[in-house]
Amino acid sequence: MKMKKLLSLFFAAALCPTLLAAPKVVIISLDGATPRLVDEFTAAGALNPKEGLGLLRSRGFSALQNITITPSLTAPAHIAIATGSGAPANDINANFFHLVASPFTFGISGFAAPIGGYSIDGPAESEFVTAEPLWLPLRREGRTVATATWPGGDGLDIRVPGLPNSPIIQPASERTVNYTVPFGAATAPFQKGFSLTAAGRTSFSPVQQADLENFSSGDQSYSIKLAALDELRHPGVL
Repeated sequence: MKMKKLLSLFFAAALCPTLLAAPKVVIISLDGATPRLVDEFTAAGALNPKEGLGLLRSRGFSALQNITITPSLTAPAHIAIATGSGAPANDINANFFHLVASPFTFGISGFAAPIGGYSIDGPAESEFVTAEPLWLPLRREGRTVATATWPGGDGLDIRVPGLPNSPIIQPASERTVNYTVPFGAATAPFQKGFSLTAAGRTSFSPVQQADLENFSSGDQSYSIKLAALDELRHPGVL
């Protein structure tokens, strides 16, 4: 597999406290977006300081240098950012690799592999998870988390490839955020989004759906959809 170097550029944008009750943090990762290139684009006027990345940079702060993990691949790098740990702890070591519990000829995508390990006895969920993504402690504190095309925030039940009737080795609840745009568009199952039942979400009224945008790229057609859930049980409803 071709190695792809991933350097991440972070922006933390603190919005005016008079506008919002609490500051918001936005983390953006771009393959190959080194500070040198961003500086060049800013100096050339390609990045408008009043919108997009230019606005985030002018209102927040950015890292001058990031230490790239080994291997410098997209899935391991993003999981390292989300967990603050490398592959020895978070168990995502490539964009595609072999799980020990799988038959020899089967592999798993690093974008849909168990974060923090699993137990090969069974196989089963790990009793001692060695790393967890940032959204789990944030959600335990009652905070709202949104991910857009970020590996691991896919709301999937993870099973062992090639193993008939494989048990779940990492449940969707550990890969679920409040709002998401699923990672990827060309390979299933990433473009499916959340399964409400698998993710433990309940709507007490019919789910309302709407198409936000439809577009094409090459020979592929895409649709961006919005779904609204009613998660508050109304008074008098059992």
